[in-house]
Amino acid sequence: MTSLYPTRWCVWICILIAPCVFSSSYVVHAKDKKKKTPKVDHLALASLLIRDGHLKRAKHILKEAKTTEKGFQLDRYHTLHGILATKGKDYKKAAVHFELAIKHAKKTPPALFLSLSRSYYYASQYAKVIETIKRAPDDIKRQKPAVLMAIQSNWRLGKNPEAFAAIAFGQKHFPKMRLLKRLRILLLVELGLFQQASKESKAFLATEKPELKDYLAFAEGLRQARQYKRAYLLLEQARLIYPGKSELLLRLARAYLDGKKLLAAAVILERAAWLKPKLTVEAAELYRRARKFWSALQLNARVLDQTAKIRQRLGLWIELKSFEKVVLLVPRLSRLGLLRDERIVYALAYACFQTGRYAKAELWLKQLRSAKLFQKANVLRQAMQSCRIKRHWWCP
Repeated sequence: MTSLYPTRWCVWICILIAPCVFSSSYVVHAKDKKKKTPKVDHLALASLLIRDGHLKRAKHILKEAKTTEKGFQLDRYHTLHGILATKGKDYKKAAVHFELAIKHAKKTPPALFLSLSRSYYYASQYAKVIETIKRAPDDIKRQKPAVLMAIQSNWRLGKNPEAFAAIAFGQKHFPKMRLLKRLRILLLVELGLFQQASKESKAFLATEKPELKDYLAFAEGLRQARQYKRAYLLLEQARLIYPGKSELLLRLARAYLDGKKLLAAAVILERAAWLKPKLTVEAAELYRRARKFWSALQLNARVLDQTAKIRQRLGLWIELKSFEKVVLLVPRLSRLGLLRDERIVYALAYACFQTGRYAKAELWLKQLRSAKLFQKANVLRQAMQSCRIKRHWWCP
């Protein structure tokens, strides 16, 4: 018979050893717990998130950063905040952070000056743009963005000599940069040096393979300087090269309009309206102002916006003294809800007077509440009363 004692001894040994095993594993686990969790590099993580386009997460990570820790990189911290503000188009906030980044940097990266200048520029703080570029290193001053910002900032502050100097500085370092030549011509126009501007613009357009935007820029500069004839002649030249460009036609129509060439403006805008139908009502209005009423009516028939169409047609029939046709528009005016406009109500009353419908005219006049139109209504009532008593030569 097999003895049970060895088995019992094994059980008792396991019971005695188990606490020792468990206690030792607990000690190991406790030691592991005492180990420090790895330190998070908030700046590196935020930089990576910004690069990948996770801006909200990057902002949250930066909030968790302990800025009071010894050796914390405040310059990098503010640089990242500046980048986030720039991407959010909060340029004033970006400028504040870039200034702090420069302040805390032991050795300022030159690119920071460019970022700061750009933030001030987009925040329309042009004086600070100039100040920042002045204190930037020379290699930054010679970069294209810095040159262009210096020119535009001086120009917008009305510092034309400084703007010219900035253009000359730019042309010295970038002699083939066509944008600098264009800016110089525009500045000449603004200063009223039209002969010199004309000479340089002709040379530019003859040698620089001009684009449409060059013609538009020069013409706009001339138009703003009230040189309307020079502007529309230049745009007509451009139209030979770029026919069918709606933006060009619009600029040309505006130049003609500013130069009080109403009919020419109407013709050009009518051509633009074939490309952009929304312009049809404006083209018809220009024909009306040019006293070409039948051309205006023809264009009016193409207007898609029914409200604008009937309003304009009403005015055209009144201009043509076709008062019977004005009266016939009442159902359409009512359907479009235009009878709430008291000016239209007065126009209908006047049309009824001109067609001898005095009673109907009186009904329309009773609907008027505007003080200005009320005075006109009284004059019209007096005229109707006078015509009832005695038929004058001016009575309908």
